[in-house]
Amino acid sequence: MDEDRIEVQGVARRSVAADRARWSLVVVESGDVPADAFARAGERLDALTRGLRDALGDVVDVRTGALTVRPQHDEHGRRLGGAVDVSGQVTLDVPLAE
Repeated sequence: MDEDRIEVQGVARRSVAADRARWSLVVVESGDVPADAFARAGERLDALTRGLRDALGDVVDVRTGALTVRPQHDEHGRRLGGAVDVSGQVTLDVPLAE
């Protein structure tokens, strides 16, 4: 039985002058006790967010995301006990005119 197949290929490019800049800052904490690493990462992320908002005012849109917890692994892919990496991100969105 023949199968009907459709193959679509294409390339498109568009050049538009930028009007905004966006930076992402990542906070990472590691530890053997996940709750402690999570708490430290949350405190650092909150402090960074407050500091940026205080320093930059209303001109910059400062956003934070959720904290992510990932188990640590050795070079062979095996979990390292209860060790985790906890990360969170702050994104700054700035009009280029500023």
